[in-house]
Amino acid sequence: KEDFSSSARLLPGTSALVQAVAADRGAIAYVGLGFAVEAKTTVKTLGVQAADQPTPVLPSEETVRSGTYAVSRPLFFYTNGTPSKTAQQFIDFCLSPAGQQIVRETGYVPVS
Repeated sequence: KEDFSSSARLLPGTSALVQAVAADRGAIAYVGLGFAVEAKTTVKTLGVQAADQPTPVLPSEETVRSGTYAVSRPLFFYTNGTPSKTAQQFIDFCLSPAGQQIVRETGYVPVS
C-alpha cells in the first residue's frame, strides 16, 4: 500500500473500480478484458502503446490473441503431480468447445 499515492483509492474489486471510474471524470483504473468490454458504455477504454508500437492498441480478443495488446497474460492449470481423474475431467471440460464457449462468455480469450 505504501507504493501508492496517498490520494489513491483502494477498492475491493473490479466492479467497484469500474463504478468509481464511471463516477469520477478524472479517474483511471486497470481491469481485465471482460470487465472492459462490459463497461464500454459507461467508461472509456484506453489503448496501450508498447515501446515497439507506433500507436496505442485497444484491448480485444484479436489483439490479445495476436500479442499486439501488451497488457495481457496467459492463465494456466497447475496440479500437484499427475491430476486426479476428477481434476483431469475438469481440465478436459475447460478445454472442450463447451468450456471454451464459457471462457469467451465470461470475458476471457479462449485458447482455440
